[in-house]
Amino acid sequence: MNKTQCLIFAMILLMFSSVSADILSINYPAPNDIISEGSRIQVNVTSDGFSAGCYFNYDDVYNQSISCDGTSIVNMPNADETYRIKVGDNAGNYITQQVTIQKPSGIMVMFVYTITMIILCLMIFGTVALLIKLATYDMKVLDLCISLCLYVVYLIIYQLNLEYIGVPFIMNYLNLFLTTSLWIFVVFAPINYVVCVIIRSFKKKKLMDVKEL
Repeated sequence: MNKTQCLIFAMILLMFSSVSADILSINYPAPNDIISEGSRIQVNVTSDGFSAGCYFNYDDVYNQSISCDGTSIVNMPNADETYRIKVGDNAGNYITQQVTIQKPSGIMVMFVYTITMIILCLMIFGTVALLIKLATYDMKVLDLCISLCLYVVYLIIYQLNLEYIGVPFIMNYLNLFLTTSLWIFVVFAPINYVVCVIIRSFKKKKLMDVKEL
């Protein structure tokens, strides 16, 4: 290796050694922010792109792995209290700020509980209705739209429970419904509709018009 190559190699090493990894900012929650959510909150972080192995904690308790650049969901205590949150990386760089958590009101919790029970009952009813319509070949476009909309509403209710309640046994049931309802209302319902259309067409021995569909 000649002197020129050695010089270039030394400059490259110097350049890489001078690159530092830094957590630049915690964009959300903002400093001294008051968050009216449950025990799970979003944390949005910006770094210089060289940070790795980033973590989050509150009052130096319970490190949680998060994205070094972007939004992550983390767990906070479900109690009205002021905490000092901290985001750092494996190079020892970190940034802290103070936030206050306020539990959702009892009215909000009761609303989420009530609407959750209603939606779960509607989903059970909708599942039975889909089976009946398959047996009678009577499923129409409106029934398909209702099934898809019911799944979208369930996703919203699931998120509300995640944000405002987060009770483990309720979330276990909701996770079960989340997977099951995906297959029933997003996969089975369209197949059910296509099967009903094909069978009704064969019975009429002609393609159905738009009104019949």
